[in-house]
Amino acid sequence: MHAKIYRALCILAWIIMLMSLITVVCSFIKPGYSSLFISGLLFYILGGFVSLFTHVLYLEGKRRRGQDNKDEDEPDEGSEGDEDEESIASENLPIEE
Repeated sequence: MHAKIYRALCILAWIIMLMSLITVVCSFIKPGYSSLFISGLLFYILGGFVSLFTHVLYLEGKRRRGQDNKDEDEPDEGSEGDEDEESIASENLPIEE
């Protein structure tokens, strides 16, 4: 499910960037449309941020899935060493006579 969301966001970012590049090129063809040029650049930057945000979300989700899979495969280290920690803690207690 997450892969579909990432793919959709990535496609949206590429569409925004492509349309903004077309807008910038059209502003060069028709001189005097400086607002068209500026809006094209702003939309290109917006598309870049959407693409960057999508990539960060993808990497974060991949990292979380990797940790979840790692946690399921390996047993907890603390569960095996509980007895050792308790014995060490009891050894460090002051002895009252």
